[in-house]
Amino acid sequence: YGFRRNENNEIVEADSFISDLDNLEAGSEIVYGNEVLGTIRIYITTRYMKDVLIKNLVAHSTLVILLDIVLVVLMILLLRMRIIKPILELTNASFLIASGDLDLDIDVSRQDELGILSHSFDDMRSSIKRQIEELKNHHNNLEKLVNERTKELYLANEELINHDRMKSDFVVMVSHELRTPLAIFGNIVSNILAGILGKINKRQRDNLMIVEDEIVRLARIITDFLDISKIEAGEVSLRFEQISFQSIISDCIETIRSLSDAKNIELVVMMPKEDIFINVDRDKMKQVMTNLLGNAIKFIPDCAGRIIICMEDRDHEIVINIDDNGLGIPDENIDKIFNRFIQGRKQVGPGAHGTGLGLAITKELIEMHGGRIWVENSPTGGANFRFMIPKKVTSNTCQISK
Repeated sequence: YGFRRNENNEIVEADSFISDLDNLEAGSEIVYGNEVLGTIRIYITTRYMKDVLIKNLVAHSTLVILLDIVLVVLMILLLRMRIIKPILELTNASFLIASGDLDLDIDVSRQDELGILSHSFDDMRSSIKRQIEELKNHHNNLEKLVNERTKELYLANEELINHDRMKSDFVVMVSHELRTPLAIFGNIVSNILAGILGKINKRQRDNLMIVEDEIVRLARIITDFLDISKIEAGEVSLRFEQISFQSIISDCIETIRSLSDAKNIELVVMMPKEDIFINVDRDKMKQVMTNLLGNAIKFIPDCAGRIIICMEDRDHEIVINIDDNGLGIPDENIDKIFNRFIQGRKQVGPGAHGTGLGLAITKELIEMHGGRIWVENSPTGGANFRFMIPKKVTSNTCQISK
């Protein structure tokens, strides 16, 4: 729109107004009274005005953008100072604590949520440090106590070893000292029973036979003590030889035959037909078999007794099974029957007493041959002793003989 001032100095609409993108043109007639004196036209270009306006707009926009950037940077710095930096400090502190540094200082001066978090973190650090110090103190006290107890146990163990050595030496000495007089007594009793020193009546003979049995029993006890002492001292040496194990069983059967006949006990032997040769100490294996068979005879009553001796041939070993129908072993003694001075139960029969060393010696001798021994109660009554000995020659056939 175009405007002009009239003669009364009032702004009124111009008579004509022309504009385009680059120019402004306004015109108006000059009237005096009723007469038109002429026309006045004003032409103005807008190109300069637009350039100035654009320059001002760019200048103001650039200023606003710069101010916004400065404001954003200030906000980022403020955010970093107030939030990000404390979080990074706590993160770094957590890594230091995890690595074992519990003496670091944590800033707890803030009063906002991060300050609460810092307080909690510092309390955790202090608690961990205090607990570690307590654990160190307990560890030091415990280590000191363990050292003291270890020293006490070492001294006590040394004392026990000395006492055990003195006991073993005393047993060996007494056994050796008793062996000679017992042998003399045995010879004297044998001579009297043989009539060399004159005739004796039936009552005297019965009493002397009891004395002879007791001398034999005492000699066996002394032998057990000497054997176990030698085993403890590691003085037992084995003389290995290739020998038929059937011959060992046969010799032991003949040795204890009189004892089994005296109690009316039947002996059943089951062995392979072909000889099985194994590398063993013959005397020690005879001692093993004699101990096990003698034990079985002790625990069988004087009527309807039966002992089954079976030899099993396996690929690389032989297994000997000695099964009796005696009293068996109480369940509470099964696991400790091979311990020293342990007896399964009271033996049956007058004068049938022992030291509880026979099975312990038997176990040691079998293990010295690389074997093992175990026992279980038979479901039909009695005990079933089994032991295994490694061998080299195999044979499979089995026969029954009485």
